[in-house]
Amino acid sequence: MINAGILIIYKHRRDIVSLLFPIFENYLNKKASDEEMYDLVREGVVIFTGAMAKHLGKDDPKVHSVVEKLLGVLNTPSEVVQRAVSSCLSPLMSSK
Repeated sequence: MINAGILIIYKHRRDIVSLLFPIFENYLNKKASDEEMYDLVREGVVIFTGAMAKHLGKDDPKVHSVVEKLLGVLNTPSEVVQRAVSSCLSPLMSSK
């Protein structure tokens, strides 16, 4: 499922980035009600957010915003979420 989402982001990035960023940011700002289910969804949201940010220009201020958001998400006490964040941060840091 995640691979399908990444493929959609890759193929339609210009059309969906401005639509999806606010939705994903809102989700990452929410408090979890069911930690286990929330962690699985949060992992996907982190991966999709990182995938979209990779397609932004180096000077786009949204890249900095995404990096800040992902660094904040590292506090999540979930190994799968932390791994997702670390895999997304590396390509974004090289764009700085």
